[in-house]
Amino acid sequence: MGGYTRTKAEARDRREKVFALFPRLFERRDQIAGYMSGGEQQMLAIGRALMTDPVLLARRRTIAGPRTPSSSIESMRSSSACATK
Repeated sequence: MGGYTRTKAEARDRREKVFALFPRLFERRDQIAGYMSGGEQQMLAIGRALMTDPVLLARRRTIAGPRTPSSSIESMRSSSACATK
């Protein structure tokens, strides 16, 4: 969705950053979104949002998966850094 306004090289670079942030999406890249788990669908939604190079990304809860509070905070910082680059 957000990749359509970018050149192919820019879209590829953004996609690689999203895959680096969410390695599980890379593993599931050929799977239809409707067959992904709820947590994977949330990662996909956040990844799609990051493709648009957002100024602000608001979310209600942290990313699903076994995380400690500190790793959730780190995940949010990483997605913020990805969005600003």
